[in-house]
Parts: sequence; structure tokens; C-alpha cells
Amino acid sequence: MAKLNMRYIVVIILILVTGIIVNTLQHAPSQDNEAGLQAVRSIPLQVGSWKGYDIPLKEDVYEILETRAIVHRNYIA
Repeated sequence: MAKLNMRYIVVIILILVTGIIVNTLQHAPSQDNEAGLQAVRSIPLQVGSWKGYDIPLKEDVYEILETRAIVHRNYIA
């Protein structure tokens, strides 16, 4: 019976530690928005003989993803 109680305690501790780690590492999109936009802008529209064009997204998509650093592009040869 003591082993069973010890297992429950270990599981509870592991769940708490995991929760603390996830909360600490939680992504905040506002922190990297400018860096993400610069990275997206650096992706070329032409790669070899392939030419790309951006496909517009609805404003809802940006709100759901909580960032504007999105590449939604079609490349054609």
C-alpha cells in the first residue's frame, strides 16, 4: 500500500513540474513579431526559375495564429 501511495505522489510531482515548465516556456507571439516579420520578408520571391506570389489571407487567420509572420505563397515555374 505504501508503494502505491508513493507512486501517486511521484505522478503528482511530475505533473506539477511539467506544468511549471510548460508555463515558463509558454510562447508569447508579441515578443518575436518583428523578428518573425523580418525573417518572412527575407524569403525570396524568386528561386531559380520559380517565381512566387503571396496569397492574401483573411484577417481572421492572423488573429487566430496571433502573428503576421506567415508565408502563404505559391511558386510557379
